[in-house]
Amino acid sequence: MKTGFPRRFRPAWAALAAVLLLTTASALWKTHLFEASPRYDARTDRLLFWTESAFHYRYAKTAAEGRPIPAIDRAAQMPEGLRAFSHLTIGMELVSGALFRAMRAAGLADIPFHVFLVRFVSWFSSLSVIAVFLAARAAGRSSRIGVAAAALYAVSPLSFHRLIGNYGREDFTLPLLFFFVAFFFRALGAESGRRRFVEANLAGFFAAAALSTWHLSRFFFLTFFPVVLIHALLSNERKRLRDTVWIVTGWQLLASFTIPVLIEKESALSAGMFLFLGASLVLPLSIRRGWSPARTSAVLAAASLLLFAGASAQPKQAEYSHVAPLVAHKIRHLGVKPESPQEIPFEARVLWSPPFNSPSPAFLAAQLGFLAPWFLAGLAGGLVRSVRRREPALVSLAYLAFAFLLLFLLVERLSVFLVFFLAVLVPAALAGVLRGRKAWAALFVAALVAQGAENVRGPSAWSARIARALIPSAEDLSVPNYGNNRRLVEWIRAATDPEDVFLTWYPTGPMVLVDAERPIVLHSKFESEKLRDRYRSFLSALYGPEQEMAGFCDSLGVDYFVFQASFTLDTSDDSEVYRIGLDALPSRSAAFLFHFYPEDLRHFALVYQDSYYRVFRRGPTGDPPSHRLPREEVWEAHRPPREDATLDPDLARRILQEMRLRFALYENARAAFAAGDRAEARARAEKLLDLSPDAEEAILLAAQVEHLEGRNEEALRLVDRGLETRPESAELWLLKGRILLDQRKPVRAGKALATALRSNPDHPEAREILRILESSVRFGGNGDDQKW
Repeated sequence: MKTGFPRRFRPAWAALAAVLLLTTASALWKTHLFEASPRYDARTDRLLFWTESAFHYRYAKTAAEGRPIPAIDRAAQMPEGLRAFSHLTIGMELVSGALFRAMRAAGLADIPFHVFLVRFVSWFSSLSVIAVFLAARAAGRSSRIGVAAAALYAVSPLSFHRLIGNYGREDFTLPLLFFFVAFFFRALGAESGRRRFVEANLAGFFAAAALSTWHLSRFFFLTFFPVVLIHALLSNERKRLRDTVWIVTGWQLLASFTIPVLIEKESALSAGMFLFLGASLVLPLSIRRGWSPARTSAVLAAASLLLFAGASAQPKQAEYSHVAPLVAHKIRHLGVKPESPQEIPFEARVLWSPPFNSPSPAFLAAQLGFLAPWFLAGLAGGLVRSVRRREPALVSLAYLAFAFLLLFLLVERLSVFLVFFLAVLVPAALAGVLRGRKAWAALFVAALVAQGAENVRGPSAWSARIARALIPSAEDLSVPNYGNNRRLVEWIRAATDPEDVFLTWYPTGPMVLVDAERPIVLHSKFESEKLRDRYRSFLSALYGPEQEMAGFCDSLGVDYFVFQASFTLDTSDDSEVYRIGLDALPSRSAAFLFHFYPEDLRHFALVYQDSYYRVFRRGPTGDPPSHRLPREEVWEAHRPPREDATLDPDLARRILQEMRLRFALYENARAAFAAGDRAEARARAEKLLDLSPDAEEAILLAAQVEHLEGRNEEALRLVDRGLETRPESAELWLLKGRILLDQRKPVRAGKALATALRSNPDHPEAREILRILESSVRFGGNGDDQKW
């Protein structure tokens, strides 16, 4: 049977279909994982995002609702406000918000914005699959190589593990950077001037867009620049290189002089920009004078070093001054934090957080899985072919893969770049080995299928099991926080005024800003040198005398300080104690008093606590809280002597072990409840209540069991017991409303549900039940009071 396409077009169409299928599968898989994450609820966006993701979501939702993003956002950085457009790259938020509004107006997005956003991020980030195909096809000159690269990228966990549960700028900008790489290589390989002009302008456009949407893009271009040197040395087509570099540099300059944040950050004076400008001057001079490739690359390298040194000396580049010390000290200490924090400066310590740690062996085993042998073979093959054939594109890919491998070994977060260049390099480097060898090709396909199956299995995957069995895990010193974010937000909404200013840990601030709708003084956008200085002052005050902490709060107009157990109990090198340069928690510090001796505070009053957070009102102790604070063992079970200079690390570990015991009891009780084993759930909940009589999570679970068993009076007694110490708990009021409805008391049930909505106005279950209840009474339904 004849087809509608000539024979020579069939492979191209087959490749296109395969890439589109891979892109769709990648997007659907990411959407599935995102929607299966614990924080996702299609009915509400409450507590969906954390730290930077919450910060980005706030601006995206503002754009989606058609409201202007304020030029000075005071609530995000009290008291002076945050200059959003000149300090942040917010293109991602504007694009997603505008697209949602357009699709809703066209009747194509009849869903809540956060549901749309999860799908948008999943689909947009999956465009990287197409970029991998284009880059590999340009380097390997084969559609089959491009499809193999796209498949390798799509199934690798490294390509999507950072996206799930987050709304980060990297997931929006990575496709832009990868399309830049693809069209840059395509422009260098274009024989026609017209095609080269189109491809180079596409590369330039994506380069400018990436610079405008993620601050890390400038470091990517800095790392990418040696590709220009490689092509100047190995390629005889210097006119193609000149044209491409000219056009790309022009787009970057255009963005640097028109985008407010790039103007503010002086992107035109950055090292990466200087390097591209230098190449734009040297390459035409080389062509005009007839220099050899060796001389061209030598002059270009010398000019690059001078320009790099000049750009690095610019005083206005201080916004990113924390990056260089981090890299230098990670290299010096071989990626391992020194035992003494004084060995590295604050600028390095503050950025050396978990995403910037070196990858652990367990992480490598779980993330690489069945693809590890192919990645290693591709690196080796790329190195061998680069030495033997000296093909500019292949040498460039080998350099980029090895460069980002080294950077990844220093900074785990850079895995998103490494996997792209590995995926492009492996099929191109091994094409000669696989060509005509069906057994090797079958093994490659089998590895892809096996890794896809591993992805579906998730935590039970063989690679994860092997990692857990063979690789000893480091001692977990993190402080468990289960359900306390909800409790904290509910209390803030119910017990404080909208104008009250909150001081928190920098990742906690965006949650308070977005979900509790209260102004904050610290957020998580550490590109700002001023914010880094403020955070350093905060830590100095927290671990200094109480008087100093009070003065810091007063200088920023703080009304409430949110203290968390990790400030005192985290003894790891990721702790705030380590970041401020201390070896242990001083017993004379404000932090020590906040945790162990709040009654001795003179300038702060304890007004709220759960098993992770405490909230202190700035000012004289004054009147006690209106209700009894719940007893939480994490704060009260141990009272270390104040005569000791520092907190005993063994005591901190003992408290952590007790917290983990309670957490394990709760997790087991919840698992039994979900499995339908009510007796086991009740037994474990009662055991937890014996240890922590005021634990809201145990009271809720025990009351739910009693309610389902038909013992409503006992369930109501448990709920009222919980409300004595947590009168702002929306979950307790919701359960009380359900119980009262079962007892045919709709008026009291309605009041309970209305109270739940005061703490959480977006609670989907409370709103739905209250709506049904109001409709029932309005149209003559049964009730104990028809006035309701």
